[in-house]
Amino acid sequence: MGTSIPVNPSILTWARAELNLSIDDVAFRMKKKPCVILSWEEGSSSPTYVQLETLAYEVYKVPLAVFFFSEPPKPSKVKTSFRTTPHAVYDMIPSGVLKLFREAENMMDNLYELNDSREISNQRNILRDFVKSDIVYTAKALRQYLSVSINEQKSWNNSETALKIWREKITEVGIFIFRNPFKGNDYSGFCLYDESFPIMYLNSSNSKNRQIFTIFHELWHLLSRTSGIDFLHDDRIIHHYDDDSKNIEVQCNRFAAEFLFPTAEFEKIISQYAVNEKTFSEISSEYSVSREVVLRRFLDYKLVTQSDYERFSAKWNEEILSKKQAGGGSYFKNEMSYLGEHYLNMAFDAYYRNNITSSQLADYLNIKEKTLPDFEANYIGRVMA
Repeated sequence: MGTSIPVNPSILTWARAELNLSIDDVAFRMKKKPCVILSWEEGSSSPTYVQLETLAYEVYKVPLAVFFFSEPPKPSKVKTSFRTTPHAVYDMIPSGVLKLFREAENMMDNLYELNDSREISNQRNILRDFVKSDIVYTAKALRQYLSVSINEQKSWNNSETALKIWREKITEVGIFIFRNPFKGNDYSGFCLYDESFPIMYLNSSNSKNRQIFTIFHELWHLLSRTSGIDFLHDDRIIHHYDDDSKNIEVQCNRFAAEFLFPTAEFEKIISQYAVNEKTFSEISSEYSVSREVVLRRFLDYKLVTQSDYERFSAKWNEEILSKKQAGGGSYFKNEMSYLGEHYLNMAFDAYYRNNITSSQLADYLNIKEKTLPDFEANYIGRVMA
């Protein structure tokens, strides 16, 4: 048994309440009896350092240092930042996804800490440099801004390549994209708006093409100066939205479809295809876009009915959910993929310049400090490859 570490009990209570977890929920995750968790929160006993690490990195997704604060942090700004998301929808979000919201907030703080004010003001930033207009014009202008033609997009040999390139392109203009195999399967991703360091999270359990769609769905949210959530099954929650919020979600979907498969491109090729599921798949493969994007184009031109659109979408979504969830392979390779190359380079650069300690680096990477040497060896191997 390790030595108990005195912490502020109110912070333990705060961390649990922020995720809408019960004492029993935490006890189950910690493999402890509920009375033990309760005693920690009442202050009659304390967790060990190893238990605090588990609480920080696995249960609550907060920096370890939070447990040594004199008082709980101020209430999270995440909920208020989702101003277009109805409270009824937000309140349905499971603790696993709420945990990712908290993690995203921490990542935003990390980005501010890893960059000084001069670097922030000088870096390329789409939210400062790019002006949103109507959907068609914005999609066309954004392609020019990112320097990616439709022909270049068609030249990518598979959806994995397409996701890698789009992620790099969007990160280069100031939006950090992290990936995680969401435990809530109904969620494709979300974004947190910030003028300097806007953030996206993608559900890596979804198909690569669906993740690409989510990037541009969330990008419209960010260009609209708001945070947003992309649901895999919009039809299950859309009735909770008022007309204005519903319209924003429709715009996000239309923008993603217009950017990835422009109207002009669709009109140029549509006469070559019959209207069937095989066609949707063939065009999806040719343009490295999801089948829903292609189907949306057929719906816009009334080549399929609304009921056809809903039927195919539901079928494809079920196919996504029935597939084996993302994971497997090297733990370190997966973690580096989730964090992304740009963020990794930024964190390790600060470490190698002695601007941060090994403990701080581990916090930035969301790992335990004892695993840092192995993580670093894999990082160096990746850089040298």
